Amino acid sequence: MSVPQTSFHYRLRLEHEGGAGLSLQRPGRTLRFDPARPVRSDDIVILTAPDPERTRAASIAAVAHTVVAPQPLLDALRPADGQAAPATIDGVKIELIPYEPAPVPPGALIGKAQGAAIKPGAAAKRLLARARAPRCAPQVTLLTFPGGERLAHLNLSIHRQAPAAWLADVQARAHGVDWLVIGVAPGQSEAVLAALPGFAAKKVLFTDFVADTWRGLGRPVELLTPTADRAIASGVEGYVCVSQASYRFE
Repeated sequence: MSVPQTSFHYRLRLEHEGGAGLSLQRPGRTLRFDPARPVRSDDIVILTAPDPERTRAASIAAVAHTVVAPQPLLDALRPADGQAAPATIDGVKIELIPYEPAPVPPGALIGKAQGAAIKPGAAAKRLLARARAPRCAPQVTLLTFPGGERLAHLNLSIHRQAPAAWLADVQARAHGVDWLVIGVAPGQSEAVLAALPGFAAKKVLFTDFVADTWRGLGRPVELLTPTADRAIASGVEGYVCVSQASYRFE
């Protein structure tokens, strides 16, 4: 349900729903990235990857809602109101940019094997769900709000093997954003820290997109705090955004 503008005394409230889910409450319709909770009819849902845990809430919703996603996901889910990006909805411009995910490092493969040994049923169930999921690249999302403020959701796109030309393009398009939401893929802390100055973001939210899923699979989880602490020590206005955390920006 939209919140009347008169009841809003802040620019944005960002809440981590768990999983990869983020809720952005603002004057107008709520924006939901990869929702982890039930979807409401007035939500604007943005799907950034085909992972089953990211699309589940949107795919099982019994209500009509708006979904912005890559075309393969729209074709698979067939939402009542599906829109490909770029799109402008409730005054918010939504852009999607595909990216190449980081290769899985050897340490993560060991953790994956350990998880399969500890929780074989969960691992097998997820493997089957991923095999059935539509094929499409994960996405970076750029939002421009009606007042001109901008948010970039970088997902897990920043890593050592990211093409230099792609990174330069995203940095140029997101340069100076008010909010930069960024995840840290396993072993990619140095790459994230090296890329941050190129965005010149006003506020950086180091966001956990995988811990809940990995814990459910019995895998070890890397902490975001050391990366965030190093960025903050260098002068970045940074926040650690993990499951159930929320931040309100006046």
